[in-house]
Amino acid sequence: MKFRKLRKWATAVVIVGAGVLAFPRPAVGGMSLYTFDGNPTPDWGSSDWTLKGNAFWTNDVSMSPPLRLRLTPASGGVTGAAWLNTRQIAPTEDWSFNVQGNVNTFGAGGADAMGMYLQTGGPNVSDLSGLGTNFALVLDTYYNPGDPYPTDSLKLMANGVLVGALDLGTALEDPATFTVFASYTKATHTLSVQFAGSVNVSGSWTNLDLPALFGTKLVTVGLLANTGGSFENHDAWRVRVTGVSPPRPISQIVPPATVAATNWTYTFENGGGLNAPAWGSSDWTLNGNAFYCDDAGVNPTKRLRMTTTGQNQNGSGWWNKKRLQPTKDWAIYVHPQFTPQTAAGAGGDGLAVVLQTAGTGALMPHGGYYDTAITNLGNYLAITLDTWQNVGKDPYINSLNIVTSSGGIVGSLNVTPSLNSGKFLNVWVVYTEATSTLRVEFWEDGQAHKVLESTSVNLRTLFGSAPVTFGFTGQTGAATENHDILSTSISGTPEDIVTLTWPNVRGMSALVQESLSLAPTSWSAVAWSWTTTNQNNNWVTEVPARTNSRCLYRLIGQ
Repeated sequence: MKFRKLRKWATAVVIVGAGVLAFPRPAVGGMSLYTFDGNPTPDWGSSDWTLKGNAFWTNDVSMSPPLRLRLTPASGGVTGAAWLNTRQIAPTEDWSFNVQGNVNTFGAGGADAMGMYLQTGGPNVSDLSGLGTNFALVLDTYYNPGDPYPTDSLKLMANGVLVGALDLGTALEDPATFTVFASYTKATHTLSVQFAGSVNVSGSWTNLDLPALFGTKLVTVGLLANTGGSFENHDAWRVRVTGVSPPRPISQIVPPATVAATNWTYTFENGGGLNAPAWGSSDWTLNGNAFYCDDAGVNPTKRLRMTTTGQNQNGSGWWNKKRLQPTKDWAIYVHPQFTPQTAAGAGGDGLAVVLQTAGTGALMPHGGYYDTAITNLGNYLAITLDTWQNVGKDPYINSLNIVTSSGGIVGSLNVTPSLNSGKFLNVWVVYTEATSTLRVEFWEDGQAHKVLESTSVNLRTLFGSAPVTFGFTGQTGAATENHDILSTSISGTPEDIVTLTWPNVRGMSALVQESLSLAPTSWSAVAWSWTTTNQNNNWVTEVPARTNSRCLYRLIGQ
């Protein structure tokens, strides 16, 4: 990502006399305050912080205060990090990040740096290489060629690129106690920074384009420090973070322990993925009006779009990489957005997250309504985000519904404010086999969670032993909106696979499944594709296992 706008920040810097700077109280919500020094609350050793690398809690009686979080000891070539694990924040909303601490016990001149980071790599990052997209305020105690000032500095870094700095003079000499306060204002894209120590320095940077850097992602907040041939203790004893974030721990936004470890994640919004290609990926079969779009009118621009704002559209996108065993524990996360509507709060018709048995070519009938009359999807389970109330069918103007092909709507939730707000949405669906419990959580970014739970959805009765295809459908009518997917994650157990191996016969590499009847079991060809590879002079492929049936595969030329 090119972060060109950062080079055009307007900067104002003021240096005043030495003094003690208290944490200002910004007008943003969701505060997390930690006093590791035990005053006024005993947060030393708190499990809310994940310590990585050489970071540890210390009671150093040679220091005042003695209780503190030590990111690195005074030894060479070490790195330590500490990440807040109870919440993430939205970096493009108003936020603040304050730290009080010191650097001490210098060796060979003291080095290298201690940084305050916002990063997408999560709470298990142990060094700079795992940060993902990141923005940092770095207290640099060692001059390297290319640094903005010859002694100590506070550097603003976007993905490791210097975008701003404050001259701290010798304010970080041993032992140096400091307070740093950073505050971001969404309305003006302005970052204000104050440093207090042996000198007080402040600065502000306007046009800080954090939306261009982070898109819609939440970030993990924390501290990271490192030493080199020169070294020092990097300590913190007070941290405060404010900002907009989902009101629950990160540990609850990942699949529960009962869900199989197999996971696939697609981040269409930035063209990349954790373990799969995303935007433009052939892992998704798109039907009807669905397509990968790069829409300059929205941010982020890249997304998987089920429908545009055209009337009477119908689109579907199905994951073709694997089929899931729906009766085993699984979890699905979806990050959609609906923009813009034909009128404020009056878009239509909605988006559905679906498991179905009809395969990757399935498309809802135009004007179709998710109920027991739908046959195009075979047996199905749908989580619908319905933005248009059909009289006599929909319980609310905007609703989240659990729908099955056998029972129709089995659960519904009134969604307020409107789904048509244009905000980023989040849907989290978890199925627990032992209790036949389907739990759906819905929230707008920065808003409280709404929960819809049902114990009446027996997927074994609905699907039997058949594997299912996962994906999305979207529709418009006279009222319209873009139905977009920014990212999705699937965790579960894929269908059983059988590996077939046969000799490498010249010109014979394609595999077809024959349609035949073998008493006592009859079956016909299934619409699915297989890829063959040449391994050790043998053709090898994987095909779905069939329970209580017989399959014949025939090798053909291609």
